[in-house]
Amino acid sequence: MINLLPLQEKKELLAQKNQKLAAVLAYMGLAALACFALILLSLYFYVLTEVAYHREILRSAKNTYQTNDFLSYKNIISQSNQALLKLDNFYKKEVRFSGALKTVSDIPKPADLRVTDITMEPGTKNTIKMGIGGVADSRESLLAFKDSIQQQKSVTNVYFPPDNWIKPKDINFYLTLEVMPPNGP
Repeated sequence: MINLLPLQEKKELLAQKNQKLAAVLAYMGLAALACFALILLSLYFYVLTEVAYHREILRSAKNTYQTNDFLSYKNIISQSNQALLKLDNFYKKEVRFSGALKTVSDIPKPADLRVTDITMEPGTKNTIKMGIGGVADSRESLLAFKDSIQQQKSVTNVYFPPDNWIKPKDINFYLTLEVMPPNGP
């Protein structure tokens, strides 16, 4: 097929063809935008209905849980939580007296030496100051006890007053020391 149309008409036909193609593409773009807008609009209405639904559920839950029983249980739980918080703070700051007592009770004692009283109080730098009183049958057993105490690595500042050493038998003794308790309960 030979195209015998003049050049001017060929250009006009090509321009019309391009115009028709542009119009079709424009209509397709507008249709796509319209579909996209309708999808967004439907999502908007869906979200609005979900929000309204959940607001209503929240409102009914608030009404349900605003009863006197619920409020009293809430108050009890709040008070219990505060008590537990205070207890937790106490245990975090607590001095481990039981560890110090175990350290001292593990010190070997002569058979004729009896411990009658122990006092404990928090010391400095995580130590516990202890006062130990008791009765020893002889000065030698008290001296052996003193040596046992001084061999302990976790015991420092051991002090036996001079009047502990005056009597040779039936000695009522008292000593002070500091114990670094082991970590843990």
